[in-house]
Amino acid sequence: MLIKKVSLFFLAALFLGCEESTTTPAITDIESIKIENNVSTIYSTDKAQELYATVYHTDGSAGDASDSLTWTSSDSSIATFNLNSVYGGSINGGDVNISISHEHFSDTLALHVIKLVDFSITHADINTTGDHPLEATALFEDNTSRIIYNNITWEANNSALFTTTNDITTITIQAGVTELNATVFAEDNETNITKSILYTIE
Repeated sequence: MLIKKVSLFFLAALFLGCEESTTTPAITDIESIKIENNVSTIYSTDKAQELYATVYHTDGSAGDASDSLTWTSSDSSIATFNLNSVYGGSINGGDVNISISHEHFSDTLALHVIKLVDFSITHADINTTGDHPLEATALFEDNTSRIIYNNITWEANNSALFTTTNDITTITIQAGVTELNATVFAEDNETNITKSILYTIE
């Protein structure tokens, strides 16, 4: 009988200990949310750029809320989102407001998307069949030159194939004459530039 009472005592103590150790403190109230980036510009054909946001609580604590808030653009055709990553939309350049919100809290960032004015195909020396990475370089309105990763489409004849991995497009070229066409901003009538190049391979 004594052993049974002692066992019950320890069992009760164990349950009490578990209850105390798994108690979750109450979540404090939100005081504000804020976009933390000093980003004011992006280029219209660059890779996506991550933006960051912080939620501030009334007890003085703060935490990263970048991937738990909804990010929106005032014009998704100029700048658009994948989660908290922003990149140029289908229209070549312009100004937008980037916003986050939660309940009645919000914050806004003014963003200028720098316009492409011209571009060139920079891998013009392909002279063998097989796989070759493609590259195009843009000239922007601020006289900056940058490799194009977004808002470009590649087309070719002669049964050429395209694959894209980690923002790099590769062409598989067959023997014969292959015409390669690169178009930027196919949906933007004001830009919509196409450049072509011929590869003749025996």
